[in-house]
Amino acid sequence: MFEKDIPKEKELFTVKELMEILKVNRAIILRYIRSGKLKGYLMDNAYRVSRTSLINFLESGSRSN
Repeated sequence: MFEKDIPKEKELFTVKELMEILKVNRAIILRYIRSGKLKGYLMDNAYRVSRTSLINFLESGSRSN
């Protein structure tokens, strides 16, 4: 359902890219990651989120909670 809105050529997304996809600010993205709603990985002092994690997050409806 949500996969069509996510660039297929990307496997890992930065916080900035997630801000554009989800249309929310940086603080909200970081809150989702830190709370565990959105599974992120710390790489080189910056969070990355996999395409699979993003799709799971969107399908779970966690964004609305």
